Amino acid sequence: MKVGDKRRERGLFGLGSDDDSLLFFFLLLVLLFNDGSWFKKGDDALLFFFLLLVIFFTNGYYY
Repeated sequence: MKVGDKRRERGLFGLGSDDDSLLFFFLLLVLLFNDGSWFKKGDDALLFFFLLLVIFFTNGYYY
């Protein structure tokens, strides 16, 4: 098996399991539908979402 093959097998955004994918979509729904009670509206929510995307997109490249 080549080194790159393992990365391709990791699935959605480089995640390894269905549980991780469900967690990602749950967090996405929370960010889309939150009313600002978990964190302030605006920049904090956008920054949090951007950091999540960076983590999930780069996760598969370190294995």
